[in-house]
Amino acid sequence: MYSMKKVLLKAVQLGFLFGLIIIAVSALLPYHNVQLLQRSERWVDHTMTVLQAADTLRIAVTDAESGQRGFLLTQDAAYLEPYNNARQSIAHQLDLLISLTVDNTAQLQKLEEIKALIKLKFDELQATVDLQNESKHVEALTLVATGRGNDLMQQIRTQLSDFEVVERVLLSERANVARDHFQNTFYSFSLLTGLNFLLFASLYFFIVRYFRMKQAAELSLKHQSNLLTSIINSMSEGLSVIDADGKTLFHNPVLLDIYGKDAARFGAEDWQAQFNISAMDGTAFNYADLPAIKVLNGAREATADMIIRQLDPSKPKIMRV
Repeated sequence: MYSMKKVLLKAVQLGFLFGLIIIAVSALLPYHNVQLLQRSERWVDHTMTVLQAADTLRIAVTDAESGQRGFLLTQDAAYLEPYNNARQSIAHQLDLLISLTVDNTAQLQKLEEIKALIKLKFDELQATVDLQNESKHVEALTLVATGRGNDLMQQIRTQLSDFEVVERVLLSERANVARDHFQNTFYSFSLLTGLNFLLFASLYFFIVRYFRMKQAAELSLKHQSNLLTSIINSMSEGLSVIDADGKTLFHNPVLLDIYGKDAARFGAEDWQAQFNISAMDGTAFNYADLPAIKVLNGAREATADMIIRQLDPSKPKIMRV
């Protein structure tokens, strides 16, 4: 019973230790996974921003060409407004794209090529606008009819399309990484939550079992104590239990009948004075010769005949102890 108690206590202690470890891991591992998830989501947002800027750049170049064509066809300067706005937007979008792809050498190279093509395209557009402003309408249309501007526009669209294909591949990869981090975060949290539940359920089982065993042991001891008390009280001989210091712990009823009810108040050192103990020849009984004292002093067993005069000296009692 005692060894089982020690095992249960050890199991509870280890359980709490592992519980603290799991709680610490439950805090650190999800935190790490959440950090990875946030980082991957930032990369996804980053790639979406790049794609949006590339699309805005394409629209701006198209708007500039549309404004130029409208101005040439109508000779209305109002059509130059989208052309001028597009020039400002293109410069901003190119700077933004370059800053966003500074970590990607291949994409930066492609942007430089796109930037060079856009410059050539705007040189062509500006040349036609300048001719029209100089009232050289036929010359402006002739320049457009060469098809050079259309070829440049097609090259810009192709380069932008290739640029976006690379970004979409990166977007797919980064989205997959973000999904994996999300799943890892979810699975690790679920696993650690399950482990915590199992651990504390086990601790609860061990604690309940420990207290049940303790209660059963206490009931068993109480039963054994009651049984022993019944046996001692039913004995026909007097019995006194003393500790290592000679202090009286217990008397059965037969001994109290012999020594009197006050016997329970006295220790071994008081017996001679209280009960006037003498040897069979009437001489005073030496304290060191009392059987109980001999046993306390190391004897395996001791026996002695003695005369006890309790309250009434005229009625002595002869006893063998």
